[in-house]
Amino acid sequence: MHPRSVRPLSPCADNLRTDGIRQAIARGLGLRAAAVWADVPERLLEQWLANDPEFATAVRAATALAEAHGLQLGQSRTPATVRVVAMAVSRGATFKEAAATAGISAPKLRQLWHTSPVLVALVDEARRVRRHRPREFLPSVGRSRTPARTSPAGGYRLVRRDGAAGDEGSKE
Repeated sequence: MHPRSVRPLSPCADNLRTDGIRQAIARGLGLRAAAVWADVPERLLEQWLANDPEFATAVRAATALAEAHGLQLGQSRTPATVRVVAMAVSRGATFKEAAATAGISAPKLRQLWHTSPVLVALVDEARRVRRHRPREFLPSVGRSRTPARTSPAGGYRLVRRDGAAGDEGSKE
């Protein structure tokens, strides 16, 4: 079994994700959207298609199945499209990037946005839960990995120093 940090080179070693890709394509999603659906990098999917003829044949069969049901890859607005848009937004994609990932144009996604309260709710939730980057760069040496914090007042703290020049009063 491969450690989680290393991606296997063959789709046979990773059946869950290859099954997810075939399922997404059978639902009418394009390759890019299928990669998001199955949580597989696009480059790895391209390698699988180029290097494994059995997997490529299975993907073509899933494409034929989608077309037999009247779905054109990347052009159908289905619940799978809504899921891919929400997943892309949760990973930090903009509205336009999420539309491109799902294989639909931004105007079509806006039209779907206005007619689907489910899409609105899913995208709002995806935006809420996506990871936020720290606002400031903090070097990793000698500092914690949490963002820098300011004082509770949010400003400067004034300190009086005894014996400082000009503090003793005038002697005239």
